[in-house]
Amino acid sequence: MKLPQRYRQLITMLPILLLALLLRAWSLGWGLPSVYEEAFPLKVAWTMWHFGSPQAVDLNPHFFNYPSLTIYLHFITQGLLFLAMKLGGLIDTGVAFSARYLTDPTPLYLTGRTVSLLFGVGTVWLTWSVGRVAVSRLSPLIAAALLAVNTYHISRCNLIEVDVPLTFFVMLGLGFSLRLLGRADIRNCILTGLAIGLAVSTKYTGAILLLPAGAAFAYAFRRPARPRYWYPLLTLLVAGAVFLMTSPYTLLDAAAFREHLQNERQHMQLGHFGLVSTSSWSYYISILGNKILGWPALILALAGMIISCSGRRRSAFVVLTIFTAPYLIVISSMEMHAERYLLPLIPVLLIFAAAAIGAVRERIGKTRLPHRARIVMVAGLCLLCLWPAATSFPAYVQKVGTDTRNQAAQWITANIEAGSLLVVEQYGPELFSPQVTLKLRPETAQKVLELMEGEPGHHVLKIPMFQVMPARSGVFYDMTLYDDADYIITVGSIRSRYEADPSLFRQQLAFYRELEETCPLAAEFKAGKGGGSTISIYRNPEQPTPFQKRQPSLPPRMVAVANGISTGSEELFYFEYGTIFEFSGSRELAIECYDLALQYPILRPGVFKNIVRRRSHCTLATGRREETLRYLAAVARQAPSPEVRIWIEGLGRQIVALR
Repeated sequence: MKLPQRYRQLITMLPILLLALLLRAWSLGWGLPSVYEEAFPLKVAWTMWHFGSPQAVDLNPHFFNYPSLTIYLHFITQGLLFLAMKLGGLIDTGVAFSARYLTDPTPLYLTGRTVSLLFGVGTVWLTWSVGRVAVSRLSPLIAAALLAVNTYHISRCNLIEVDVPLTFFVMLGLGFSLRLLGRADIRNCILTGLAIGLAVSTKYTGAILLLPAGAAFAYAFRRPARPRYWYPLLTLLVAGAVFLMTSPYTLLDAAAFREHLQNERQHMQLGHFGLVSTSSWSYYISILGNKILGWPALILALAGMIISCSGRRRSAFVVLTIFTAPYLIVISSMEMHAERYLLPLIPVLLIFAAAAIGAVRERIGKTRLPHRARIVMVAGLCLLCLWPAATSFPAYVQKVGTDTRNQAAQWITANIEAGSLLVVEQYGPELFSPQVTLKLRPETAQKVLELMEGEPGHHVLKIPMFQVMPARSGVFYDMTLYDDADYIITVGSIRSRYEADPSLFRQQLAFYRELEETCPLAAEFKAGKGGGSTISIYRNPEQPTPFQKRQPSLPPRMVAVANGISTGSEELFYFEYGTIFEFSGSRELAIECYDLALQYPILRPGVFKNIVRRRSHCTLATGRREETLRYLAAVARQAPSPEVRIWIEGLGRQIVALR
């Protein structure tokens, strides 16, 4: 008995899905236990749990640069991981779980990346499913196979971010929108609204899905069996309800939502430090052709879009085009541009490319060419589309397998004495810093030190960097701030950004010149075929004895405020410096650093509380109880909020009770 074509394709899809899974799982653990990705959804979800703290779980993410769906997904997976590790005897309490995260976050990141992997494999499936509605015969399988082996999509599935889940929900929304073309009933209206709501709750640009859904309804209303006039409204209401259910604090914490959304809008308008100076249109077309799809697939996609919008199934392709074109217009209208913004377009463009291949197949099928010649022509087009993946995947595997940051971290561990003070630019090697324990609860700090026993720890001070208005970092590029440093570590990807505009970044470039003239190069790890950029490690010849073994004499001087406006990072800079002095036993210098931190405007309550807590601890540890109480009374008057003032007053009462 011959199986229907649908089931034959379904059976063929299974090896494609398996291939997609294997390719994305191949490098899932890249970089670990070091972490070189932003992973905002994971980090925000982690703060909501308060593992190792008596604070209750907080379902408000207090972060609205992105909506909350992916944050809640990682929140759930972290809870499941905690239960699994506890049942497996790997941990016994939230304190132990928190300490594991701080010393080796591998389980947490593997779990988080698995979420991205599953969304990515699911997108391959949806590409076939959507393609079946839009194109016929082998074309859906071609589109799914091209996505399965697409190196760029594979690489993003190894990261914890919102764009891979967004792509999944975009394809889900497009699939349900195409269903409306055939049957615009209540069920399909609700499913379409559900998918749109989930997409918007993943990333705000998911709202563009309303356009293809509207186009599908427009086609449906032109047919004899018209849907009810209120069906589009039902879809919109379902989308809104799903968004609010999965991102509830956009309404419950509306003030913070508006503030964060405004900041994100400003970021999109001002751009990102290090972006290439080109128009967004040319940037995205170049990236699609040179890196993501390859020029053959991109040209075929454009041809397929034109051909298909006038073919037998033009309504389906019009719906897909009404998502593709506006989405590209929206992301191209922003000064901020990034490769990952193109992810939702990749499956759709591959469907268009597969449609073009299908059209060629049908056209040559009507000619007198031999059957073998027809197969060769179609296979040749498929190979042209596959060639970029075939050539780029080995390079990707090599890139994630060797990273200059890991090489530098290994060299530092082996060659730089524990207790040394390292000043490091952003995006440098990840190193364990013992002073981090001062920011933790005592029981968590103790557990962290137990887990790191025998591991050399280095004091790490990071030089601030700013993605928006990056020239602000100039005040921190001053060698006199780092007289106590044993080593200064620079990062090629940061330095090259400053070197691209010498007139704007004079201070940063002067810092590099002085560093090269006064400090010998101890080691350098050059960027090559692997990951990471060039890491340069300079030794301070003025400090022959490691920081931990000597007695620093002076605290760093106060950072100058350019034009009377602080950068917004001075307080964190001096707080970090203070924890380094405190951990090394120089409490008086730590106190001076904490006092310096409070001379700058501090709008973040958590930072303010940390500074006050550590400063009070230092004075109490030296037996100056009355001075501590006077300090708390004075600092309460400059608290950034009534809640922080109440917290300070409570801290004072605890000290009084110690009599």
